[in-house]
Amino acid sequence: MSVVFGVVLLALAVQAAPTLIPVLDIGSEFMKVVVVNPAGGGYPLLDMALNEQSERKTAVLVGFERDGEIRTGDDAVSLRIRAPERCVYGFMDLLGEKVGSEAVNRFLARNPQFRVKIVPTHRGTVAFEGLISEEPLALEILIALFLRAVVTKFSVGDLMLTRETVKEIALVAPAHFTAAQTGLLVECATIARLSVRTVVSELAGAAIEYAVGGQNSAAGAKQTVAVFGMGGAHSSATLFAIERSREKNSKHATVTTLGSSASVPVGGLTFDAALQDHLARVFTATQTSASPSTPSPAATGAATHEPIATNAKAMARLARAAKTAKEDLSVSPSATVHLERLHAQINLDVTITLAEFENLTAASRAQAVEPVAQLLKSSKTDVTVVELFGGGLRVPAVARDLLAAHKGVTIGRHINGDEAAVFGAAYLVAAELKLPVPTTLAYTPGAIELAQRHTKLEKPLGPLVKDYQQSVALLDVLEIERLAAQGHDLGEF
Repeated sequence: MSVVFGVVLLALAVQAAPTLIPVLDIGSEFMKVVVVNPAGGGYPLLDMALNEQSERKTAVLVGFERDGEIRTGDDAVSLRIRAPERCVYGFMDLLGEKVGSEAVNRFLARNPQFRVKIVPTHRGTVAFEGLISEEPLALEILIALFLRAVVTKFSVGDLMLTRETVKEIALVAPAHFTAAQTGLLVECATIARLSVRTVVSELAGAAIEYAVGGQNSAAGAKQTVAVFGMGGAHSSATLFAIERSREKNSKHATVTTLGSSASVPVGGLTFDAALQDHLARVFTATQTSASPSTPSPAATGAATHEPIATNAKAMARLARAAKTAKEDLSVSPSATVHLERLHAQINLDVTITLAEFENLTAASRAQAVEPVAQLLKSSKTDVTVVELFGGGLRVPAVARDLLAAHKGVTIGRHINGDEAAVFGAAYLVAAELKLPVPTTLAYTPGAIELAQRHTKLEKPLGPLVKDYQQSVALLDVLEIERLAAQGHDLGEF
C-alpha cells in the first residue's frame, strides 16, 4: 500500500512540475540563460538562471579527458590549460563555415593544436580529429553535445531545468549570423533533442530590453536608436525605431527594426589575441637572453630555444593571462603578468601599460567601430542614440573612439552589456505567450531576422541526421556515460 501511495505522490509531483522555456544566448566565450516560467506559481515570469557554480554565465567549452569523459561549460575550464588539444572553445564562430574559409583559418591560426578536416557529408562543414578518437567529430554534433549537457545544469531558485520541465527552448542568434547559420544552430538543437520555439537576433534582444526598461525619454517620444554590439569575435550595429506610450495604468513599447550594417570579424577576442602576441614576443626576447630559472635537462640545449608557439599549454596560459590583463586595464593604468615556468623552465614577468595596450589594439578598434559609421551614413533618419552592448565594450577606448568619430550622437550605456540580449529575447517570448508582463510589446523584425526566424534548410533535416547517424549514436553514448557517472537516472533516449 505504501509503495502504491509513493508512486501516486511521485506521479503527482511529475505532473505538477512546471513547464519552463529557457532562452539560450550562446556567445563566442560565454553562455547566459533566462528562464520563462509561463505557470508562475509564485516564481518570476522570467528570471536569470544560475549554473551549478551559482554563476550567471557559463564558459562555452567542450573537452574530453583521456578516458573519454566529457566536460562542458565551467567544468572544462581547467582542461583548456591541461590539455588544450582536447578542449574546444570559440566553436560558435565556426558554425556554417567550411574548411579554408577566413573564419576557419583565423581559428586555426590561434589554435594550431587542432587538426580540422571536412566532414564526409555533402555539406563540407568543419570536424575535429583527435578529441575522442581519430574519427572526426562534426562541429554540429559538438554543439549539440554542448547544448544537451549544459541545458540541465541551470536552475532558478529551486526550479531545476530537467528533461521533464524543458519542452522547448528559444535561441539568441549572433547578429552576424546568416539565415543559413541560424538554421544550422536550430538543427544542432534538434539533434540534441531540443525543440526550438523561436530565434531572436541578439541586437534585437538588446533593443527590446532598452525599450521595455524605459531608458528612452518621456512616454510618447520616438527615438531612432543604433545598437552597437561587440562580442567576442564580431562587432555589429542595427538600427531600431523605439516608441513608448502610456495609457492609464498600462505601458506599451513598440520596437521596429529599420536596418543593419555589415558586421566585422573583430571583437574582444581580437584584443586578447593582440595582447597574447605581445606577451609571446616579450617572452621570446626574454628566452634568448635569459637562462632557465632552474637548470635541468629540459631547460638546456635546443629545447630552450624552441618557439613558445610550439607549446600549446604555454600558449593557453598566455591567452588566459592576456584576457586577465585586458580586464585589469579596463579599470587600471597598468597590468602585471607573472607566469612561472611558462616555457622551457623560463618565467615571464612583464608590466603592460594602458597606453601600450591601446597602441596594440588601435587598428582593430578602428575596424570594430566601422559598422556604426556605415549605419549612420546610410540612415535616412536622425539617429539620436548609439547604445553600446556586449562584453567587448568594456575596453574604454572603444567608446572614446565612437565619441570622437560621432560627436553629434549620444553614446549610451543604459543596458547590461552581458545580459540585455537574453533578457530582451525572454521578454519577447513572454509577450508572445501573452503573459502579464509590466510593459506590453509590439516587435517588428527586419528582413534579415525574418529570414533567420523562418529559414528553411537547403536540404531536409532527415537526410542530414542520417549522414551523422554514427555521430548521433555517439552523442547518445556520451550522454549516457556522463549521466551514469553523475548518478543520474538515465531515462529514455
